Amino acid sequence: MQSFIKDFSFKAFTNEEIIIEQTSNITKDSDNFKIYSIYIGDKLLNLDNMDIKGWEKSNTETGYPIKTNGYSEGNHIKFKPPLKLLFDDLTVNFATNPAYSQAVMTYLTDHTMTMYANSSDNQSYVDISYTGLVSVLIQTLIAILAIGFFYIFLYSLINKLIASKNPIKKLAYGLKDYIIDFVILAISIFGMYKIKDHISNTGTFTVFSTPYTFNDMIALILMVFLLSLGIRSVYKNRKDDKKYSIVNWILFVINPFVSFYILESAYNPEFMSMEIVYILINALILFLIQVLLYIVSRKKRLSMVLVLLISIAFGIANDALFILRDSPLIPAFLSSLGVAADVAKETTIALNPMSLMAYLLASMWLLIIISIKEAKINISKLSYLKQFIAYSTVFAIILVTSINYFIKQNGVGVNLWRPSITYYVEGSPYSFYRIFANQIITAPKGYDEKEVKNTLEEYYNKDIGEKDNKKPNIIIIQSEALADYYGKGNLEISENPIGFQRSLDENAIQGNVYVSVLGGGTVNSEYEALTSIPLTFFPLGAYPFQQYVKDGHTSVARVLEDQGYETFITHPNKPTNYSRQEVWPNLGFKNIDFIDDYNNESDSFMPLSGFMKDSVAYDMIIDKYENKSEKPLFYYLVSMQNHGGYVSNYEGDVKVENPTGIDDQGVNQYVNLVKESDKDLERLVEYFKNYDEPTIIAIFGDHQPQNYDAFMNLIKDGGDYTNADVFDTPLTIWANYDIEEEKDVNISLNYLTPYLLEKAGGIKLSAYQKYMLDMKDDYPIISTKQIYDKNGQEVNDDSEFEERNNKLNSLIYYEMKQDTKSSKYFNEASK
Repeated sequence: MQSFIKDFSFKAFTNEEIIIEQTSNITKDSDNFKIYSIYIGDKLLNLDNMDIKGWEKSNTETGYPIKTNGYSEGNHIKFKPPLKLLFDDLTVNFATNPAYSQAVMTYLTDHTMTMYANSSDNQSYVDISYTGLVSVLIQTLIAILAIGFFYIFLYSLINKLIASKNPIKKLAYGLKDYIIDFVILAISIFGMYKIKDHISNTGTFTVFSTPYTFNDMIALILMVFLLSLGIRSVYKNRKDDKKYSIVNWILFVINPFVSFYILESAYNPEFMSMEIVYILINALILFLIQVLLYIVSRKKRLSMVLVLLISIAFGIANDALFILRDSPLIPAFLSSLGVAADVAKETTIALNPMSLMAYLLASMWLLIIISIKEAKINISKLSYLKQFIAYSTVFAIILVTSINYFIKQNGVGVNLWRPSITYYVEGSPYSFYRIFANQIITAPKGYDEKEVKNTLEEYYNKDIGEKDNKKPNIIIIQSEALADYYGKGNLEISENPIGFQRSLDENAIQGNVYVSVLGGGTVNSEYEALTSIPLTFFPLGAYPFQQYVKDGHTSVARVLEDQGYETFITHPNKPTNYSRQEVWPNLGFKNIDFIDDYNNESDSFMPLSGFMKDSVAYDMIIDKYENKSEKPLFYYLVSMQNHGGYVSNYEGDVKVENPTGIDDQGVNQYVNLVKESDKDLERLVEYFKNYDEPTIIAIFGDHQPQNYDAFMNLIKDGGDYTNADVFDTPLTIWANYDIEEEKDVNISLNYLTPYLLEKAGGIKLSAYQKYMLDMKDDYPIISTKQIYDKNGQEVNDDSEFEERNNKLNSLIYYEMKQDTKSSKYFNEASK
């Protein structure tokens, strides 16, 4: 194990000490801790200059290795950090016996680092980098400026009070100009406490490459607050407007760079290695926005503040979304802000310490720029209008030109599989803008409508599957956050949470579906399952439900209705979520139910989350089939029970048996929720075993749960997982009549309904669905996260696939134009 504690403040060069202590026994065998060497740069520290208690030196020239023989209370090694640490690292090489022995290094006040080894030989080391001179100078400069400017503020205020006949009235009158500084300070500190509540590790935070406690951060912002009072006092008593105007323009130019630094600092661990060209491009984007705001408002201070607020909001949103959705904020998310607000009420939003650091920096910078004062601008309405039109025209030309350029580039440079890579390397404003430019759907390269129609006509007449059998009822259960972690890696669970589902073998198909979303994004899995259109067709981060589904859009409901089916779809939650109340009718569903159509008594909901139980949702299925007409019924359920967030350290019948520490991050509650769902599924299957009409049921997970990372850390040492581990969910198909049985079926979700209809028998497929079955044979997994061919090989830069995929995209584009001519091939049963 290698740990990095980067950068100590200049406080380290006072009387503070570095202390290493072996901690109390973790197990009955954890007794010995040995340090082989402590180096600063290439110089070995002299043990004779240290305060040592409870540790034994070796009989060597240096005294190393130094060790404990069992834990003793009050044991320690203490030494003062020399100034040499400004230029070199401190390296501690150590070993433990056994693996679970550990020590704690304490530095500064309240800063600690645990030292333990998990290598095969129980040896390891830690590197500690103290703050460099630049960081020390920045912090020292802030302190000096704060003292100097606060002195100016006090000096000016005291002089005015002395000269005034009514000092109290003068004091009250004088301080009213500083109210905004006090308000911003109060809001900033309040915001810091709120953000801190969403951070799990609140020991230390890195500011200016220096570890700070939360109290250190409060002290720092108070220091900048004093600085802001002095700056406002200087501006208030200014005599040379021209000189201060130059200062304001300098701040105006600097602000986009500072705002970009704050934005990226909130979420981007690789920001300091970003190429200078991307820094300049991102700052230019923010500068253009700032200038536009200035042209509109004619106020430099206001435009700078707005750009700063947009930047910090963008950065913190990126941090939250990375944790929640494994994706930064992208243009498509803006169309679902209402849904996000609803989900946020029911979900614990987690943040990294970087967000708090960025918020602190933003608050500090806000206190600075809000303190400036600018002269009033007198401009005629006509001149204002001319300038506004001129700038807006230039802005529009730049926008349209760049959008056209990026469309022609067809997303080159934008990582479609993992947007974080693009954001980390190229910065948020630039990446967001590039993705936005690619949101417009254009015809695929070489698109030929005549060729598309010929292809679809060929498949329209192609004979696939048994069509003479009786049409079966079809039930598809899109089970919220259903995952199958049992028996994987090092994870130990007392029993298989989906044991019944996986036990189905007679007239059953078992496997996995591969999805394009993680921890959320239910509606995109829903779209792929209902339409068989892969998300790879759309621009990065698209939400087709809200962006592209118009009346007449293709769906399995239309194909089945064309063959005499009744279609029903339901979701035991709000109809406004992802605009389902509008989208589902556009997909051809005639019968729709939402939360108000269910039994809403208190025992219908899970006691902790408040979400509708699967048992209630399954009762609705049974009720519909007991009261159906003579027509076959297609029923689609989007369940809710297993939705996050999850309660920590839940006590249930199913137990995760791995050590999970103080906080199990909800893994135990999750496996018990899934177990309850599995019991409900068993009851549903038992009902349909005795149902007098042929019925086929498919159940799959829309995505893995929000706390997937906690499971991955238990499954794989250190959580070293890949897309292949987190973008699949369990698939089971079962029928109460004879179907071909299969195991280990692995397909992406866009293939599910064509595959299901073919296996069900008695159903005709659309021309497009037939085409997708052929595509599945060669490329069974096509998602935005991974593509695999029939040999199980991941596809990368495959010219054959590119050609096939371009042909598929041409078919989809033909449908997306919403031309009624495409209905024959996408919405109707073929021959």
